[in-house]
Amino acid sequence: MIKFTDNRSEWSDRLIEILNALRDSPPDETANRVNLASAKWTRFSLTDSIKQLPENEQQLIGNFGRLLEDIDQSLKLVEAAHQAKSEMLANISHEIRTPLHSMMGYIELLSKKPLSPDQSEHLEQAMSSAKILMGIVNNVLDFSRMEAGVMELEWMQADLSDILSNSLQLVQLPARQKSLPIRTSIDPQTPRYISTDPLRLQQILTNLLSNAVKFTETGEVVMTTTYTPESETTGFIRFAVRDTGIGITEAQKMNLFKPFLQGDSTITRRYGGTGLGLIISDMIAQQMKSKIQLDNSQPIGTTFYFDLPVQTTSNRRWEE
Repeated sequence: MIKFTDNRSEWSDRLIEILNALRDSPPDETANRVNLASAKWTRFSLTDSIKQLPENEQQLIGNFGRLLEDIDQSLKLVEAAHQAKSEMLANISHEIRTPLHSMMGYIELLSKKPLSPDQSEHLEQAMSSAKILMGIVNNVLDFSRMEAGVMELEWMQADLSDILSNSLQLVQLPARQKSLPIRTSIDPQTPRYISTDPLRLQQILTNLLSNAVKFTETGEVVMTTTYTPESETTGFIRFAVRDTGIGITEAQKMNLFKPFLQGDSTITRRYGGTGLGLIISDMIAQQMKSKIQLDNSQPIGTTFYFDLPVQTTSNRRWEE
């Protein structure tokens, strides 16, 4: 049992302060905070007031300092390994994309030749498989870029109508193959022109729509927007995609935003996919100061939504 002196509060309070700071630190700031805490504790342990404490308390303080140093070194090693993994994924993705682009080009050239029905069908299947593979490679590349912190948004004035139309167009074919209607409900007060990264916003919406179509066999998929103004030029647009699909249990929610995971293993076996699309979309949304959330309280299906802060670049509204 350690016997504390009457002046133990000076260093015990400092210990509690450091531990609370580490506990409350965001994951991407933990390494920096540990480094600062280690340096701060080292300076603190060398003060005259600490040297006057009993030997057992000085030993305890020294042990905690060494523990912080060990954690600091371990986090640095983890960060280095994490960076190396992200760079490796990015390099591999680039290496796969080059021959894959070439394969898709040759398939497209062949499709323009006179072909028998069987040959045309085989080429369509080959192109479909190549596009699926390209989608997986692109997801891995995006994920590695975002993990490495090298993906930057390109802000510009964008026509929200074009973004929504393009997103819907990309999922029309699989929806038609299922005879699945896709409806839209746009708040008439939604601004038509906003400052955003149109490609990345479209990527989020396309992913949410694609997932809704993938996991819905009957019923419908509905995309809605709701606008909440803050001032004449700023506000929030809530984008929501609702489906009548298989739904998501509370247990499955735990894995939704983990890379390379889906709700559970049976979903991966039945529907395929890497589980990266949603987490990449959420990472992009967070770069846009938003976050993807879900509502699974309805009896059938799920609603995914995010509230996007926007600056309007025109007074024109949807209804105009």
